[in-house]
Amino acid sequence: MGVRIAAACTLATLFCATANAAAPPGKLKAGKSASGAFAVTSVSATINRPRNIWIRLTGGVESGTAIVTCSRGFTISANNYDYKRAGTYRVPIRPARAGSCDVVASVGGSGRIRVEIRAN
Repeated sequence: MGVRIAAACTLATLFCATANAAAPPGKLKAGKSASGAFAVTSVSATINRPRNIWIRLTGGVESGTAIVTCSRGFTISANNYDYKRAGTYRVPIRPARAGSCDVVASVGGSGRIRVEIRAN
């Protein structure tokens, strides 16, 4: 009986650790899905006083792009990032301590795909 309880506790811990590891970072600011043999979609968001920004691509992703424009006072910086597969990617915030960032993210692939802009 004790072996079964120990096994159940170990299994429950494993499931909790897996669920926590799979949780995406930050809060969802914008997201969009598409599906089909040649699926493409894009999304945009403005994030005020960002500390971190992530682009999350899921599904049958073949390519993704993020364009991030941040400003701090009179300083403005625009950067482009390309992705080749599904994943969660942290985007650098330039200039540091930016007042706001405008993010446009797009994804292309096949099957069901999704693009998300996440931040905190």
